[in-house]
Amino acid sequence: MVLGYLSFILYGVVGMVCWAAAYYLRAEVNRRQRYDRALIYIQFATHLLSAYGSSITLFAGGYIGTRLVYEGRPVQAVGAIMELLEIPAGLFILLAIASTITGLINILKK
Repeated sequence: MVLGYLSFILYGVVGMVCWAAAYYLRAEVNRRQRYDRALIYIQFATHLLSAYGSSITLFAGGYIGTRLVYEGRPVQAVGAIMELLEIPAGLFILLAIASTITGLINILKK
């Protein structure tokens, strides 16, 4: 559950502030006025989807796993049940990497 919350705060909130600063500073330093609008929309959408998706699935997996451990279930059973939510979290993390690559392409593009 802690990983879900921290991923939302660090990637979802602080990450978006850092991307806004990167776009702003790149425009100010290089006098660049335009970026590819389609890439910005793709990056923004994938960033939000991956931030919310990964934090929700990590939080839910942690909550379900903790509840099952407190109920006295065996650790192997808890791990198997948590995999149902942790594997989609990995896919959302892959989407976050794709979002970051999209942003880098847009900023470094001439």
